[in-house]
Amino acid sequence: MSNSNQDLNHVLIVKEQCSERIIILNKDKYSLGRNPHNDIVIEDKQVSRYHATIIKQQEAITRDSFWIYDGDLKKRSSNGLMVNQRFCDRHCLKKGDLILLGHNVRLQYYQFVSQTLDLLKLIENKKKSRDILSQLNKQEFANREVNRLTDVIMPIT
Repeated sequence: MSNSNQDLNHVLIVKEQCSERIIILNKDKYSLGRNPHNDIVIEDKQVSRYHATIIKQQEAITRDSFWIYDGDLKKRSSNGLMVNQRFCDRHCLKKGDLILLGHNVRLQYYQFVSQTLDLLKLIENKKKSRDILSQLNKQEFANREVNRLTDVIMPIT
């Protein structure tokens, strides 16, 4: 199976203290923070009004990547951006990256090769993200696109 842009799906799981959301990254730019005008609104007092920005960048003819930046590209956030337990100004997102906003909000980034129809059906049915990840693992393994389930999606801890 080819690894073209049409086959590669980018997913961000947003885990706040009392809720989890799954966001399929299909736009070129996302703003994250407390301000209600952000694309991804985070309701936590330790998260800045404009805490982070995610931007899609084309790396090659057949591959896009997403970068996360601290702040709104003009000003950095108050509490900083932590990716995989390290503070950074920017980071090219890779499968399984754990992003911490403030002390309470965790984001996990995944990319996988498959069709999104089954994922969208699960989201519409409002299943928990763990159920969705489990289904994605089964789908990827059944398609024999990977050798091990952990190659597709790492569990949320």
